[in-house]
Amino acid sequence: MLSKATVVIFCASCFMQTYFLVTHARNIASYRSRERRHPRWRTIRRLFGISIDEATFFVGVDTAHTPASLERRAQEYFATLRAYDRLERTNNRLRQERMRKGLSLGEAAFLLADSTTARPIPNRLRAARLRTGLSQADVAQCIGMSRSRLSYYERGKREPDAGTALTLAVLYGIPLERLFRRRVRSLHAHVQRRESALAKWRRARAIAGEMRSSGDGAQLAGLENCNLRILGPDPVLFGP
Repeated sequence: MLSKATVVIFCASCFMQTYFLVTHARNIASYRSRERRHPRWRTIRRLFGISIDEATFFVGVDTAHTPASLERRAQEYFATLRAYDRLERTNNRLRQERMRKGLSLGEAAFLLADSTTARPIPNRLRAARLRTGLSQADVAQCIGMSRSRLSYYERGKREPDAGTALTLAVLYGIPLERLFRRRVRSLHAHVQRRESALAKWRRARAIAGEMRSSGDGAQLAGLENCNLRILGPDPVLFGP
């Protein structure tokens, strides 16, 4: 007779399979195809030690995507990843806080990616820049963007992503909540949703690893073989 722990693990594994596997496996196939068209993504992914299944989750979360929508989200994710890495290099407090929370760079970028709002929110970017005595050209060169884009942000014509907003806050020496008072509330809500999704993802990976290393590996293999018939020749969920 199966123990209570075995039943819990098996039920959790079934949940993991139904919740993640079908959508995630399809997104993996789509992401791999897109990565072949964008070899720079593979270079960045390997540079930060991110596996294919991690990158697919960070880009697609647990939602089904068309190839075009997955590509747009991948472009935003990798831009956020690089922006956050640059920001950490100039602000050790951010790195310390990330390490305290046990997050990798890839996971930190995941929490911040896809956080722009549909409608730009009034901000204090121009006033903050003028207090520093910097020109738009100076700031644009410092953070690696065009002067025209920075001008759009300052005039409220476009909304900066979370990585850019954090970079500007650090550059101007002003707390993020003072630059984007209304934006910070929506950003906190977005990060909380992402933290919840990341926690589910971590639990699913842990359950899969636990079942493979325990006597229930045969049951997991049976589930994977079943899904193999459904999903085709590439059903890998948590590969190397």
